[in-house]
Amino acid sequence: RRLKGLTTVLMDVGQGAGVAVEHVAGLGHRRIALLTGPQSSWTSEEMLSAATLAARECDVELVVMGPNEPTEQGGLAAAQAVAASGVTAVLCYNDLVALGLIEGLRERGVDVPGDVSVIGVDDSLPGRLNRPKLTTITMPTAAAGRMAVDLLLAAVNAGDAGTPTLARLETHLVVRESTAAPAREGGRPVLTPT
Repeated sequence: RRLKGLTTVLMDVGQGAGVAVEHVAGLGHRRIALLTGPQSSWTSEEMLSAATLAARECDVELVVMGPNEPTEQGGLAAAQAVAASGVTAVLCYNDLVALGLIEGLRERGVDVPGDVSVIGVDDSLPGRLNRPKLTTITMPTAAAGRMAVDLLLAAVNAGDAGTPTLARLETHLVVRESTAAPAREGGRPVLTPT
């Protein structure tokens, strides 16, 4: 949430969530889960709003599961519900939740991405090293830090430090190995467009 009178730089996680839903819908997934984070999380609210809109526009079902702890343990804890839900793709609150989910699904004999595609948020090093490598929404944290300092210095130099400034930085989907077209839906092979 934006604080009155402060310069704020936001990474547009909502925009990234929308692109992630469009990505898996484009692969042929029709039932997609969103594993939210903590109940009072601004990030979860942004992701939910954007994912809901994207699901409606792509004519897919969005199953919201949460709140969840924003940790690997949170993903592990959600694995049973995800496996039982019939979803074929999952957008997770962050990479740690995604990695925990992949581990929990593997323990239940559910293959990623063969049975369920998984997307994280953060583009963390563990996600790049994991097998399968994690498809994720990259967050421009270094750029956000630089922009926040630049905006603050510009305001101070202009004698305008009390004027609030809001800047949003676009996020990007990095497609790796944890997403693929669904192998089956409803017990029948899924036909993907050529």
